[in-house]
Amino acid sequence: MPTSNTTHGFKRFMLRGKQKVAIETGLLSLAHNLRKKSNHNFKKAA
Repeated sequence: MPTSNTTHGFKRFMLRGKQKVAIETGLLSLAHNLRKKSNHNFKKAA
């Protein structure tokens, strides 16, 4: 999970089990990185 001050609406895991939580954590990390990349590209274009 991203270690930032904002959680972007994340409050708890929706699934149970270590493997499913690991998948969900990966998806959260992917979303976090896409958000960062998008913001970086947006600032670069401006």
